[in-house]
Amino acid sequence: MLPHTYIDADLRNVTPVCEARQRIGIGFDLPNNKAVRVALTLPAAAVMRDVLEGYINSFAGTQSDTSLLIPSEPKSHPSEGENV
Repeated sequence: MLPHTYIDADLRNVTPVCEARQRIGIGFDLPNNKAVRVALTLPAAAVMRDVLEGYINSFAGTQSDTSLLIPSEPKSHPSEGENV
């Protein structure tokens, strides 16, 4: 069970890699119309990808309807110069 210390969030956006910072931006929509944007290092993003893929594949193997695992379109797309 997921501890209550985790805040529910929806994916807002994912940016391309910033060559200057060598980071990728990920934004989340939080309750009360708040948002948070983080800039992850490429190694951290790769670990996140691999761990999420394992957890999702494991979960999908226990579910009869995996269509619930298909992500919806992000609510916004990053624009040139968007702060991360």
